[in-house]
Amino acid sequence: MIEPGMLITFVFTNLALNVTPGPAVIQVTSHAYSQGWRRAQLSVLGILCGNALYCLLSAAGLGALLMKWPQVYQVLRYAGALYLVWLALKRLWHTSQRAADGTGAQTIASRPALFHESLLLQLSNPKSLLFFCALLPVFIGTTDGSGGWAILLLGLLAIALEYPVLLGYTLASSTLASRANTENGRWYRLIDIICALLLLLSASLVLFA
Repeated sequence: MIEPGMLITFVFTNLALNVTPGPAVIQVTSHAYSQGWRRAQLSVLGILCGNALYCLLSAAGLGALLMKWPQVYQVLRYAGALYLVWLALKRLWHTSQRAADGTGAQTIASRPALFHESLLLQLSNPKSLLFFCALLPVFIGTTDGSGGWAILLLGLLAIALEYPVLLGYTLASSTLASRANTENGRWYRLIDIICALLLLLSASLVLFA
């Protein structure tokens, strides 16, 4: 049973982590800017599904596995950093191609692509892995892989708390896009470059922080 004081602490900790910009926020805001906030909900869904998977793994005892074999986390950390770098380079490449072709309009991504790319991004995010598999069990007073149902319920609460935050980011980004002059594509390219640089920064923090 989770103590009320720990539950309140968990809620505020979770909200603080959610509003802090990271790879997930960068992903959904960039998609909302270029694709619109409605289509960006597929990106949000991918993020939340990634969290749900980590929540299930944590309830099944992945946190205890990571404590027993920290090398597993190191492998996931390096794989996650490489994926962030790949996403950044992909954005820069597409931006350079549009600039070379003189393309003004942003390419409309398919719905499955928005979902799958965001799902993989969140699964490669060590911050999400640590939160659900290492930090979350602490709030219920266990780190030995027990308390699966409590971990599952707390994880579902974390996901429910994250959605309004990501929704707010997508609405703000979409509103900004509607007010910006995007007819010649300059703003789209600028946003892509900024997002790519932020993804590279996130990758460097994953590796060296």
